Amino acid sequence: MSLYQNHIGLSFSCSKLQLVEVNYNENSFYLENVDEEYFNEFINLDSKETQVISILQNAFNELQLRKPIKGKAVSITLPNEFFKIVEIPYEKTLIPNDLKDMFKWNLSILYPDLNTDDFVVQHIDIKNGNVGSSAIVIGVNRRYLKALHKFCVRNNLVLKYIDNAHIASNAYLLKEKISAKDILLSIYVSEKNLSVMLLKDKKPIYFTSYGFDNIAGTIPIISKSVSAFNKSGISTSSITSSFIAGENISDTLLKQIQETCGLPIVRFNPFNKIKAAPHLIENDNYSYKNNSYSAATGIALRII
Repeated sequence: MSLYQNHIGLSFSCSKLQLVEVNYNENSFYLENVDEEYFNEFINLDSKETQVISILQNAFNELQLRKPIKGKAVSITLPNEFFKIVEIPYEKTLIPNDLKDMFKWNLSILYPDLNTDDFVVQHIDIKNGNVGSSAIVIGVNRRYLKALHKFCVRNNLVLKYIDNAHIASNAYLLKEKISAKDILLSIYVSEKNLSVMLLKDKKPIYFTSYGFDNIAGTIPIISKSVSAFNKSGISTSSITSSFIAGENISDTLLKQIQETCGLPIVRFNPFNKIKAAPHLIENDNYSYKNNSYSAATGIALRII
């Protein structure tokens, strides 16, 4: 019996569900399915648990009718809009439980309307001198996690991972052979949100996320992020490689972001380094919309 399992990556935004299935056969991983289905109504932060499950189920049913999945293991990404992402300084002397409480307290100050006890909070350490440290703190309301678990149970699926869409989309980038000194810039665009991440030694050292009303609002976010890099002592000239992934990344938008950053940002294709089943070659999602599948593909490839 193979140590590897077929794995399905699901990524949902406020308006659609994307599916990427990675299968293992004859000692090789390959893409079996790439598809998406738009919801019959939007999912938003105020959507009730039962409503979220129903919307996901209707979209998943349509995907299944077109091509039934072969595996049972599934991992899911949530869009940036569902997360609170902040950088918080802390003292190294704090024990884990105190550190967790401190992060939740900071979130309650930054977002006074939230009940932080309802949130699952994780953090990524950032090295910052010898006295103190800071961390990228990421929080998500546990009711969305419960809804996804119930959705998987209803469909007899085994839930493996749940992650942030931008973090998941970096999966293949982190498998590249890069120097510990290299700094990577990763930009992720969703329907109403843009996030910017800097990675050094394959670990985030900067991560921020902002909403926007229309696509023109992405450029001020990029400009603000570049200013933040410079203030922290990281110039754009020190960035080794830069990538962009996500939704609706037109040539015009890419050019404007490149000009704002002063960098040759590459539109990332998550399918470049994995074999595809022959029937996918004529699939428009595979050929023309590959960039938008970076999150679903990244979370599906976490088994490799």
